[in-house]
Amino acid sequence: MALAEIGTVQHVAVWAYGTPPQGERLDLFLADDVVAEEVVEMVSGGALHIQFLDGTEFRLGSSSSVTLDSFVYDLATGEGEFAVDLTNGVFRVITGSLSKDS
Repeated sequence: MALAEIGTVQHVAVWAYGTPPQGERLDLFLADDVVAEEVVEMVSGGALHIQFLDGTEFRLGSSSSVTLDSFVYDLATGEGEFAVDLTNGVFRVITGSLSKDS
């Protein structure tokens, strides 16, 4: 069964890795999909930008590691939720259409 895409890689500097649930650690490249519960890791000096389905931009900095816990979005209402678990490093979120209360 294929995992549902929650976003797409928009930018990779140096190198990044993604480990989907019950999957292998793989290199992440421009235009790759990311899924819920995927662990995303950056190398030292690296950067990664992901755009979620509602247009939210999620940017990770050098040596960051994060689990993309969940992203639920109803296109018709703009309602949903977004949750991540940052293990280490820094990130920035630029919200999209998802309700700001989410």
